[in-house]
Amino acid sequence: MVRKRQTAASRLAKKLRAIGRAGGPSPYPYLPADIDWDDPAAWSRDARKAFDPNNLDESTKAAFEKFKLDPRNPYHWRMLMLFFADAHFGDRAGQGRPRKWNSESLCELLRHVSDARTKSPGAKRSDVFRSLVKRKARYAGLEPDALKHAYAVALDPERNQRLFDHRDALNHQHQLIVELAMREKGMAVPDTTKKAIEDLALDQALGAIGAPDSRWKK
Repeated sequence: MVRKRQTAASRLAKKLRAIGRAGGPSPYPYLPADIDWDDPAAWSRDARKAFDPNNLDESTKAAFEKFKLDPRNPYHWRMLMLFFADAHFGDRAGQGRPRKWNSESLCELLRHVSDARTKSPGAKRSDVFRSLVKRKARYAGLEPDALKHAYAVALDPERNQRLFDHRDALNHQHQLIVELAMREKGMAVPDTTKKAIEDLALDQALGAIGAPDSRWKK
């Protein structure tokens, strides 16, 4: 008899049931508990142990490889955690207009825009928004202008924290590398270069959330 393969959702549900059955103050008695996590030295020491890139189980290693992330980089651990949280606990409001535009639904909108542009590379913005609100489309019932407004919100650092957390982490890494290289030459990084690096980081962040072709370049 062929054994039925468990889905990711069923495996997660099994772990959640085990947590629910656990007694005592914590379902994780094997994890360190009596540590002052407000102590930077203690936090740093245990973080290095917990996120040791040379001590990964096979599933974690496969996840890093799948998303092309580096387990030596703490920001990449954060990104991997965000991908997991999005996949299993993100907004599942269903088809049509979201109840509320939040980071998850805004990132989802960017993915739909990216998919539409991939199918029709030469389409204008107005054509893309109209295609997404037509009958039986993902955002049926919304006006194109409403979707255009939501798209602008999706690219607003003040409104889409999930996307711009990715961007800021990537931008920080890139800026440090460039600043170090320029400092060795006794030079400062020009503002135009800083802006170009920030734009590159945003493009990479959009790729990370599955929306690589969602931004029209000026």
